[in-house]
Amino acid sequence: MSLYHELKRRNVFRVGIAYLALAWLLTEVSGTLFPVFGIPDWGIRLVVIVFALGFLPALIISWVYEFTPEGIKREKDVVRDVSITHLTAKRLDMFTIGLIVVALAFILADRLWLNPRLNQQSAVSAEVVTDPVQTPEPQLPEPDYPTNSVAVLPFANMSASEDTAYFSDGLADTLLHMLAQVPGLRVPARTSSFKFRDYAGDISEIGDTLNVGAVLEGSVQLYGEKIRVTTQLIDTRTGYHLWSGNYDRNLSDIFAVQDAIAREVVSALRLTLLDDTQERLDQTRSDNVEAYTEYLLGIDDLNPNTTESMERALGHMQEAIRLDPEYADAHSALGSIYLDMMQYGSIGYAEGGARAKEAATRALEIAPESSEAIAVLGAVEISDGNLETAGQLLQKAIENGPNDVFALIHYGSWVQSQLRYAEAGDIFQRALDLDPLEDTSYWRLVGSLYFQKRFPEAQELNAQWKKAIPESVNVSGFEAIGYTLQGKYAAALQAILTNPVDDPKDPEIPAGIAWQYLLMDMPDEAREWFDKAIEVSFEHPVSLAAPLWLNFYQQQNEEEIVRLARELLANRIEWRRAARPVVVFVLLEHAAKSGQHEILLELLDNLYPNLFDDPPYDVQRSWYAAFIVGLALIQSGDTDRGGRLLRAYLENQDLADEALGPDWRSVAARLALGEKAAAISTFREFARVNKWFWQNTYSVPYGILSQVMLKHSVIFDPIRNEPEFIELLELYETNAAEQRRLVQEMGIH
Repeated sequence: MSLYHELKRRNVFRVGIAYLALAWLLTEVSGTLFPVFGIPDWGIRLVVIVFALGFLPALIISWVYEFTPEGIKREKDVVRDVSITHLTAKRLDMFTIGLIVVALAFILADRLWLNPRLNQQSAVSAEVVTDPVQTPEPQLPEPDYPTNSVAVLPFANMSASEDTAYFSDGLADTLLHMLAQVPGLRVPARTSSFKFRDYAGDISEIGDTLNVGAVLEGSVQLYGEKIRVTTQLIDTRTGYHLWSGNYDRNLSDIFAVQDAIAREVVSALRLTLLDDTQERLDQTRSDNVEAYTEYLLGIDDLNPNTTESMERALGHMQEAIRLDPEYADAHSALGSIYLDMMQYGSIGYAEGGARAKEAATRALEIAPESSEAIAVLGAVEISDGNLETAGQLLQKAIENGPNDVFALIHYGSWVQSQLRYAEAGDIFQRALDLDPLEDTSYWRLVGSLYFQKRFPEAQELNAQWKKAIPESVNVSGFEAIGYTLQGKYAAALQAILTNPVDDPKDPEIPAGIAWQYLLMDMPDEAREWFDKAIEVSFEHPVSLAAPLWLNFYQQQNEEEIVRLARELLANRIEWRRAARPVVVFVLLEHAAKSGQHEILLELLDNLYPNLFDDPPYDVQRSWYAAFIVGLALIQSGDTDRGGRLLRAYLENQDLADEALGPDWRSVAARLALGEKAAAISTFREFARVNKWFWQNTYSVPYGILSQVMLKHSVIFDPIRNEPEFIELLELYETNAAEQRRLVQEMGIH
């Protein structure tokens, strides 16, 4: 008898098949259930290894031994005529078929029952995706839920190591970004959706909070170079599953998995992922897993923003670009990081703007329709004063990315620069609706309410902000600004000092406390906090200007602060938090008193050569600078050029005055032009509606500067004896004394 027939007679083949069926079943069971009980990935690998090692011994045993009515015997001891191998074969066949049926049932349960796709009457089968590119569109019943909104929740990290949690978050974030590009689909941004990490409550509460009809949730399990992604789309009204899918792939296929999930979701929502949308997404992404990992780590570091977290994010994004120079999303994100660093003062305006522009330009070379990259360029143009170009870019950005919160925020900033404060507020509200937990949307909207003097609404929004994002380093600062704009300096100080969240690398926080003390006429306390700002970063503009604030406020050490002011202006100190204006006004006052105008005019000519040229002047681009240069020229005796500049300045300023009410600069400009009657009229309106208010609401030191100038500047000598002028200065002194009393009662320092 041949070896083949003998193997067949002894049921070796059948034992092998039954063994493989059993191994398959138990591997599927362990792969699904082990993560539920927290068994690490090595548990699954151990099961596979044990079955692999046991396969050959099982075959040997089936060759050597045989089942008989008397039990198991060695095959050579069994009489051939009484052998029951033919009966054992039938039993093995039935056993194998049973194992296969159980295995298939378990797989179907895993795909359908554990992750069901249901409507209200019946379950609809969900196909396990094996080829994302060729996945057929799911055949679903007509839904009775809103099909234009979906929130992507953070995916659960089912891997053994918690260090890989960023990957599961990153996968969800990427899917969120992909779905946000779909026309007609509203997708809340990451900050809001990720609030519901590990949420165990009613799914309808998520729908109500985020105002969505469906949520996409899932889990990610990494084991070696393998990845398992489980996803499910749930109707927030009924709690029913609309679609689900499982993806077992190599890690290198993660990008194909993302595409498959996105297509399945939009298909389940009866929408279409248009080819041009998909093409745009493909342009922005990377197929380099290591670069993608660095990108995810960088994005993760930006929530929430601090000086230190931005530095970490910058490093990750630069590494992502090093690994994949054609990674458009990483270039765009790098540009936005530079913008954030510029906003927070971690990098200068000139350097930050140039680097952001370079990164965004590179992103657009790779992906010309990237809404984030276009928005970065638009934001840089706002910073540079090129408002017309900025508007064109930002309108294009929101056309390309209607759900792009980043683009919306910067578009709102441009609208605000056009003095359309209510419209800007509506845009910031839209951004906040898309992402109810976005820090920047909150402070932009709060600032917009401040511009409109809607303080009760701003205070209510501040309370909502603090509750929604308790880890924000900005909320207390903007709460303080609101109080300061109403003359409530003690409450502002309390808001800052009692805030449990801090950014220890940001010198503007202790400097902000110092400015509050100056407003209350407490220079010793202010000096203490300015010293702390210098300790944090002595090269920061607010630290460099700190000695000027103290001495200019107290009208002391004029010779020393004039020398320092000249040095700082020659080194082109930035505008940040009124650092350059205080330098200029120190020099303006000195020149007016001493008659030494040449040095100041030379410094200003180096900074603003366009304002010393023949008209027409680009005043809109250099609004505040035109005011400064005009004053300097008139004080030096050049009333012709200085007058033209100040009149051009007032033409633009009048628009702001109409929207917000006049500020002290409008009064000063008219006095410098010799228009005393108009200046008195403007001053009365300023004292009536804006006595605590200044038009740069985001920067408290402008308020200190205005009070110092009103109290001491020679500019205001022509109206210093006017009753309204005296009354306002007395109000400042009386209020400062009252605020000092409140500070002592509060016991804060």
